[in-house]
Amino acid sequence: MDFFTVPTLSFRVLYCLFVIEHGRRPFPFPSPYRYVLLDRDAKFSHEVLQFLRSSGLEPIRTSVQSPWQNGVAERWIGSIRRELLDHVIPLHEFHLRRVVRDYLSRLPK
Repeated sequence: MDFFTVPTLSFRVLYCLFVIEHGRRPFPFPSPYRYVLLDRDAKFSHEVLQFLRSSGLEPIRTSVQSPWQNGVAERWIGSIRRELLDHVIPLHEFHLRRVVRDYLSRLPK
């Protein structure tokens, strides 16, 4: 799981959270999953960690300055930026949701 930011046409900053399930199955709650891998960014505060633990998930942080340890998430952010967000400036949150949903629907299954 990770966050990334997207500026809008009006210079608002939208914060995007995404979770990748490596088996490509839905992420239901209650979850059969036990762990969530995330980096050491300060945005994953105590409240986020507490929410994950209360959901029955154990947060596992990557080592300091080791983005390769969460390479799938880092590559996904790079891909969506290069393939979509470098070409489209969203007008607002709903526009971003629509273009990302369209982008995800075109990915190979």
